Parts: sequence; structure tokens; C-alpha cells
Amino acid sequence: MENLGTILTVIFLCVGAGVPSYAQQLTSAEKELIELDFFYNGQGMHLSPGILSKFEAIRAVIGGSRLDNSLLKTLMKRWGIQERPGQNFSELVGIKNVTYKNYKVGVLGCVACHSGKAAGQYIVGIGNKNIDPAQIGTDGVRIEEVLKKLSGLRKKDPVEKELTESSLKLMRKLTDPRMRAETQGLVPVSLVGSWFYEMAGAPIPSNGYKGSVKVPSWFGFEKKLEVGQFADAIGKGHPPGWIIGVEITSGTSPRNVREYFSRVEHASSLISRLNPPSYPFFIRSDRAELGKKTFEQTCAKCHGTYEYNADGSPIYKTPKMVPIESIGTDTDRLDYVTSDFLEKVRSNPLSDLIQLSDYAGKRMMVAPRLHAIWARFPYLHNASVPTLRDLLEPASKRPKLFSIRDAGELERFDQTRMGLTGPKTDQELRDLARDLRRKKRWIYDVSKHGQSNQGHEKFVDLPDSDKDNLVEYLKTL
Repeated sequence: MENLGTILTVIFLCVGAGVPSYAQQLTSAEKELIELDFFYNGQGMHLSPGILSKFEAIRAVIGGSRLDNSLLKTLMKRWGIQERPGQNFSELVGIKNVTYKNYKVGVLGCVACHSGKAAGQYIVGIGNKNIDPAQIGTDGVRIEEVLKKLSGLRKKDPVEKELTESSLKLMRKLTDPRMRAETQGLVPVSLVGSWFYEMAGAPIPSNGYKGSVKVPSWFGFEKKLEVGQFADAIGKGHPPGWIIGVEITSGTSPRNVREYFSRVEHASSLISRLNPPSYPFFIRSDRAELGKKTFEQTCAKCHGTYEYNADGSPIYKTPKMVPIESIGTDTDRLDYVTSDFLEKVRSNPLSDLIQLSDYAGKRMMVAPRLHAIWARFPYLHNASVPTLRDLLEPASKRPKLFSIRDAGELERFDQTRMGLTGPKTDQELRDLARDLRRKKRWIYDVSKHGQSNQGHEKFVDLPDSDKDNLVEYLKTL
């Protein structure tokens, strides 16, 4: 029954279709990005074919019912896929059906990871706080095992067999201990790195480094490309080949990438047109003005200052690079980038499109621009600090354990501390400890490898009033 429940849950993911009515309120760039995927010639991020056709009858029977909603809510919590705002739970973003040689295939698009909620507001361009590739892979393998039993000895034609095998290969890679994120909301860079080793015919490293990071924000993307992609700017921004870093792990051939690379360049252009959402709640302007003065005397040294056009849109600026020694944050992300890995990147078959930046291997991190920082919690590159107010405290005082379940929902947003709400009662504390013992993937434990909340202890000695004012100012960005 457990497997059946998992299968049913996943099946309903595949029924989303079309651009929903809420898209009328989006910009043209956001509309295109919602529908964007890189599935091409039967290759890309996809589920096995035939799942939708096998279970459409079930959907027709219970569609719109309480059972239907219950299963889809379970899926959202289990995989981290977001629903389309203003629609019922059958309308989900980041996955859609496409037809390939008469087969319906569930395809994962860019916004499965690069969009999500904050304070109940759906936003294209922030990282999905709950995306869980490892759980997707685990369930995908289970589904394939059950379907194999159900289909018996039925022989698959070459197209179906190829689609199934490529999907299963991806799902197994997502569950590989060398590339499996330990917690929901994190994506291991080792997953991207695996492709370079495969292309070189070399074994994937088992050194324990995964480089797990939260999905980054897209705001100010074009300016960030001037230093490079990822938290350490390892990837050269132009040409923008790193955009499909995750996509190529699915087994997409270099030839395919070359044939559709104009779509990658167009995607880069779309991403660069995004503007950050405004803070949706009341801001104390008097305190924010005081906080701005504090910011300019402290945080601006790394994170810069902020200017706006006459229409209120931000004037993006190039971010600064900071040596890891002066930040002191978890180094697992940088430790993954060995000299061997850099050599594999330099010799990859798409080396004219996927290149290293000048910062590759220099153990520096991007001091990110803070546009829409209110929506980008949990904080630090590895999502180890639940609120911005916590980040202004010494690491010893930051939460060691917190839940990211329903992280983007309104009830999980703390307007005062700006970020995730924490436990308020002894019972809620006991619930956290219980979920940790049960190994629930929405529990963030800073003692896990790569998930330390150390570092960035900047200006932690400021008076509490200055810290509160600083948070108020950051709401305005």
C-alpha cells in the first residue's frame, strides 16, 4: 500500500497542463520561464513514459475530490513541487506533459527549482525552498519497480525502452549517496559535477564532498554573470552554458545541447529581465531609515548599495567576491571543487559553451546582492540560518534544528525576524526532535556535513535596536 500511495501521488503530478489564468498578471518573461524546459529529442529531465496514460482513469474518477487534494498536497510536501496560484492542486508548476513519438512524458522544467513561495506569495526567480531531488529519485525508482511488475513480460518498443531507461538512470543518480542531498531544499553540486566525470570516463569521486546549496535567486542575474555562476562564481557567465548544468546530468548528449543552445541563450535573457517582488507587509519607514544608515556603515562593504530607476525598478550592480577565510561559512561547497574536477571541466566536450571563470578554484564566495532578501530565507548559501535576525547573532546563538516544512506558506513567515517561524511551545520543540529521530527530510540539522551554520558573524555586537532597524531596512530592498 505504501508503494501504491507513492505511485498515485506521483501520477497526479503529471496532470498539470496549460498556462493558468493567474499568468495574465505575470510579465512576459515570467510566463515564458514557467513553461520553459530543455527536453529535446527524447532527452532531458523527465519521468518514465506511460505513467499518465496508465492512471488517467483514476484521475477522472477522483479528480477534484478530497482524496485528490490530499494526494496532491502530500506530493507537494514530499517532492516540494509548488501549485499554480489561484488554481486547484492539480495545477502545478515546473512539470508538464509533452508528447514524444506518441508517448506522453512528464517533463521537469526550470521553475520546478527556480520558483516558489515566500509568505504565501508565488515568485518566479526565487529558489524553491522545499524542492527535494533525492526524494523524487527515491520515489521514481520505486514507481519504476512497481510498474515493471504490473506490466509483466510486456515487451517495450525501442522508444519506450529508451525513455524509461534514461529516466531511471536519472532517478538512480538522484539517490546516489555521492550526490544525494541530506535535507529537503538543498541541491548537491556534485550532481552537476558527475556529468564531467562521466564525459571523461572517470569514476565519480567518493570523497564525501557534495557541495549542497540552496537554489539561488535569479534577480540581478545578468550582473552576477560578470563574475560567474554559482555561490563561488566557478562558472563563466558568457556563454551561459552552466544554465543547463543540472539538465545535462539527465544524460542529454552534447550534440543535443549544441542543437538547442540558442534556447539556453534566450533563457539567460529571460532570467535577466526579472525584477524582485516587494515586501508584502507593513514596513516601519522611520526604523528602516535608521537601518539604512547602519547598513551603509556595515553590510554595504560587501553587499553594496542600492539604487532605483524612476519607476522603482532596481539598478542592478555587479556583486563582490570575498575570500572564504573572511566569511567563515561552511566550506563543503568549495571543498568539492578539486583540481581534478577543474581539469574535468576544462576538457569537457562542451568546453566552448561550459567554461570556468577567473575565480574557479580560488576559494572565494559571492557576496550576493540582496534584492528581495526578505523572500530568500533560509539564509547563507547552504540555507542553514532560518531568519535574517538569527544571522545577526553569533553562530552559537543560532538555531541548531529547525523545520522547513511548508516553508513558503504564509503561516511559516516571521515578519519580525524575517524568515521561518520557529517553535513557540515545548510541544513544538518535542515535535522537532521527534521528526529528527524519524529522519524526516524537512528537518534541518546543522550538525550534518555541509550544513553548518557557522560564519558570517559580521557586526553581531551591534545593539539589538540597530539589528532590528537593519532588518526593517532590508525589507525595502
